[in-house]
Amino acid sequence: MDNNIEIMDKMYEANVYRKEQEYDVAMEKYMELYQTIKRNKQYYSQYGCDILKQLCFCYRKKGNIGAAIESINEAIKLANKNSLRYGSNDTARENLAICYMNKGVIFDEGGTYDEAIENYNMGVTIFRELVAHNDAKVNLLINALLNLGTSYYNNKDYNTAEHIFIELLNSLGETKEEDSRGIYAIEYLEKIQGIKGERT
Repeated sequence: MDNNIEIMDKMYEANVYRKEQEYDVAMEKYMELYQTIKRNKQYYSQYGCDILKQLCFCYRKKGNIGAAIESINEAIKLANKNSLRYGSNDTARENLAICYMNKGVIFDEGGTYDEAIENYNMGVTIFRELVAHNDAKVNLLINALLNLGTSYYNNKDYNTAEHIFIELLNSLGETKEEDSRGIYAIEYLEKIQGIKGERT
């Protein structure tokens, strides 16, 4: 692989297959690209996470959960390394948080809520840090809170779910009743109130 343009072209090609749900072909393309960039430290650092996240997605869609977790663990390792290397660089931290959220989704879909919550919380913690000094990142935090709150709800931890959904609504501010995520959170808060009412 000689340059960034060639890598991006190959990524684009693999992404097209993924979007068309041709997961086997997409995985073959991603894996080929991954093996090539792994030999180049700079390219691996730059593109490795993205390729591993896409591989994880394809494996998940194919039902190969073991391979999906293996891919996202490798992505987390690389994102963590990049995060430490570049210090407080927002892009590196954001990438790490997204990797944790992706790992959370795998467990969430399998109904393993404790592991989902653990990974979502790691992602949410980083997103909160990013939002503290960059308001533009608030949408990432809101999406992450949505996943986390739903997972707590599904795990029957209604009090924590309630706190998370309230944080989500506060993050949305005045748009909470127009935004689909706000509407979703309000519906869940009503369900939680109903459950609490039944228990009293």
